[in-house]
Amino acid sequence: MGRFQNERGAALASVVLIGILLMIAIIAVLSTVSSHSKNVTDAYSETQAYYAAESGIQATINVLRGNTQPLSPLSGAQSQAMDYERAIRLSYSNYDGDPSGIPRLSRWINYNYTPADLSYADRVVVGESATTYKPSTGTAYKIDITDMDNSLAGMVFTTRLESTGNPSSICNRSFNAGMTEQTSVCMDGPTAGVEFKVIVSQPSNNINFGNNLNSTVPFVTLSVRRTLASVPCTSMKPCRVPFGVVYSVQQPRPISRVIRGIIESTSSSTATVAFDSYIYETAGSQLRLCNDQTCTVLSTRQDSYATLAFPATVSSPPTSRPYYARMSPLQPFRLRVRSTGYGPNGAVKILEAVLRRNFFDELTPPAAVALIGAGNGQFFPGSSQRVCYTGISDFDPDATCPSGAFPVDSNIPSVPPIGVTNTDNLDTVNCSFSPRPPNCPNLPGNPPAAPIPAPAIIDSELPPWLQSTEALDQAVQNLRSTAQAAGTYYPSGQQPPSVGTYNAITDTWNGVTFCDGNCALTGNGGGILVVTGKLTLQGNFNFKGLIIVTGAEGVVRLGGGTGAIIGNLVVAPYNSNNIAAGFLPPVYDMRGGGNSDFIYSGTSTSFNGQTAISDFILGIVEK
Repeated sequence: MGRFQNERGAALASVVLIGILLMIAIIAVLSTVSSHSKNVTDAYSETQAYYAAESGIQATINVLRGNTQPLSPLSGAQSQAMDYERAIRLSYSNYDGDPSGIPRLSRWINYNYTPADLSYADRVVVGESATTYKPSTGTAYKIDITDMDNSLAGMVFTTRLESTGNPSSICNRSFNAGMTEQTSVCMDGPTAGVEFKVIVSQPSNNINFGNNLNSTVPFVTLSVRRTLASVPCTSMKPCRVPFGVVYSVQQPRPISRVIRGIIESTSSSTATVAFDSYIYETAGSQLRLCNDQTCTVLSTRQDSYATLAFPATVSSPPTSRPYYARMSPLQPFRLRVRSTGYGPNGAVKILEAVLRRNFFDELTPPAAVALIGAGNGQFFPGSSQRVCYTGISDFDPDATCPSGAFPVDSNIPSVPPIGVTNTDNLDTVNCSFSPRPPNCPNLPGNPPAAPIPAPAIIDSELPPWLQSTEALDQAVQNLRSTAQAAGTYYPSGQQPPSVGTYNAITDTWNGVTFCDGNCALTGNGGGILVVTGKLTLQGNFNFKGLIIVTGAEGVVRLGGGTGAIIGNLVVAPYNSNNIAAGFLPPVYDMRGGGNSDFIYSGTSTSFNGQTAISDFILGIVEK
């Protein structure tokens, strides 16, 4: 054994060396396991933060759709309603005294956790009580909202005379090149006549709202001059000069509305101005005509303040009458919602979504019945005592249909009860009511009384989705996809069991119903109805919302019963296989029997609350 004495301790060294190697291997394995565990934990935390951010987006949509009651109500019932303009207005979006300085819906969403670096609650805890929430283990979110259209900053608009509409009148109109002066020659015989000049002055066309969301500005000045000495106008046969002022907004986005009226003279010394309405609505904005800078209300349709005395001689300067307008901002139609989600272990995810109000951007058709299309259209309004057409917003269907000169309150928004897009079809419409204008064909039947306001050409104020067949077809395709996803799409030959979905709590019908072909409307319904073939109004029916008919056979009435459509009926036929060919002549025939009411609704009931097409996400990005 002596010869192995020098090798004593070698086994120990080997064991130590092997042990070190094993220790290194074990440390590497433990490090890998630890790293993997950390990665799994981080992924879980980030996923939780992502879901929290999504919760913030959905909570915002819930508020915008009216499904959430305010935590801190404002006074007045109307103040409880939510819209896009109120969502970005600090005094409405946030609770009183909210120190954040950003629109975040704190009046509607309960921010219930205060971070250590802030003096106010800045997060909404998800899935547990705020008293048990810990940033290291829990989830929460916060939101802020931005107006992408800068709607509250200001408005730029212009005015000009409208030239295409020509309601029944013995006056022939002509215009200067700048569309600021209208000459109307009113004839009552081969030689006698009176000539009026209506002059519209351009207003200051830029409004900066600031904190005042209802600004009164000079709007338009009407100047009237008698230029012929012979005046045949009498109380028995007054001279009525129709006029229209196109109110055209350029910023924040292009929108037009026509303010229509009549200048009436019954003597050689005075004339009276009467407007169809003193209140006009478009894209959530309201325009109210006023007497002065303080916006003294024009209280009657036949405005006593608007009597214009003619000068002593025909060569004297015209008599002028200024009008003011109180305006509110346009309703934003897009919002940017930034939702920050917080997860365990300090995880943070930011989602930025763009929400759109609806497919139509709050722009309803500018008539109760809109006939969009080429000339030579067919229009049969039905027989006397059986139909009622009115452009007065939300008129009572049980009341006597308004007729005559101006028997109703002008402080209610109104539009033409029947709107067309060319003079040929306007002549057809006007000749279908009583009394018929001069030079109308001697049509058989007993026509209903002429509606008020008067039918008119509406081509200058059509919303973008009705300005071309391409734009309308895109809207129809969007509505088709929505109906297919909701199970309310009905192919050709299949009649829907109901038009819209009934909500027993609100007593309303909503949703999108799409008939890809012919369809009949009977019973109760509402929301949005699209018919690509012929629409038959049959028996008893009640519908509130928007109806779009694109088939060449248009709309017909069959059978007895009573029906009412409150909202908008659009007849805009085109060939879906040849969209570039443009609109076809519209067809509208109510001769088939039954009573029918067609009443305009100016409260956007066609779109609001239609969850399938409103408050939807245009796009979303993770930041």
